[in-house]
Amino acid sequence: MDFGLLALLPPVVAIILAILTRNVVPALFVGVWIGATMLSGWNPFLGLYATFNDFIIPSLGDEWNATVLLYCGLFGVLIVVFQTTGGAQALANAFANRIRSRKGAQASTGFLGLTLFIDDYFNALTVGSVMRSITDKLRVSREKLAYIVDSTSAPTCLLVPVSTWVVYVMGLIGTEFVRMDIDQSEYLMYLATIPFNYYAILAIFTVFIVIFLRFDYGPMAKAELRAVTTGKLIRDGGQPPAADEITQAEPVTGTPKIRNLLVPMLVLLALIPPLFLWTGNYPENSFVVAIGEADGGISILLAAVAAIFVALIMGVSQKMFSFMEAVG
Repeated sequence: MDFGLLALLPPVVAIILAILTRNVVPALFVGVWIGATMLSGWNPFLGLYATFNDFIIPSLGDEWNATVLLYCGLFGVLIVVFQTTGGAQALANAFANRIRSRKGAQASTGFLGLTLFIDDYFNALTVGSVMRSITDKLRVSREKLAYIVDSTSAPTCLLVPVSTWVVYVMGLIGTEFVRMDIDQSEYLMYLATIPFNYYAILAIFTVFIVIFLRFDYGPMAKAELRAVTTGKLIRDGGQPPAADEITQAEPVTGTPKIRNLLVPMLVLLALIPPLFLWTGNYPENSFVVAIGEADGGISILLAAVAAIFVALIMGVSQKMFSFMEAVG
């Protein structure tokens, strides 16, 4: 495929963007995307897919590990954007206006954890960042918050048939199918295993038993007693492993708007099913076969990119930051 002088377009754009934004990484990404778009028949959507699938991910090493690292990083970016545009604060305010007790704060955290079933890392980051200010205000220890978030993130993702955990479990099943020479849909087999995922089911039930019956025990009971009696949410000397870029991001607007979180979230959730079907080669494959053969990691990664793009556009349109600041 001969592009002539147009072959210089990707590096020229990358250099110009790097100079304008003073940030090399986004500039290089745009350059790679333009090049991939050119190789994909000038289709920008196929170019975005090729950017990650054909160029970025293979360059990072093991395909699965690289994909996981990428979309976890993108989810972290999405959370920062939610906080910067005030979406996360608006959602927290909406909860805070209705929550008056420690039990209510813990239960709301648990129920919110059940709704974000796409990915456990995204679940934990979102629920933790939204509910932390509320649970802190009502003196819920960080240990208790961490327990609720952790026990409603991965277990929920394992029980809902559209998540990154499904892709991982299907990979394990597929490996055994190959070894045992079994010709069967990994996805259908995964669906059949859901009622037998006792750990995930019991973990979720236990969270709400602990919350509603106040059945704290062991170190968590001590942590809760400390938080209630002294107001210390973290034990002396405790160093929670949190990223300052995520936990300390502040809204740049005086009036947080909940749509700044809900619209990108809807984009994220709405794109994942069709992307699963597309990467599973639907309609050439049947619906079930397409879901079973979908590249779940890249599907969620692309949905996260789209959600970030929408969130940034909303921030720019509301004049929270400039286009160059968004790109940088």
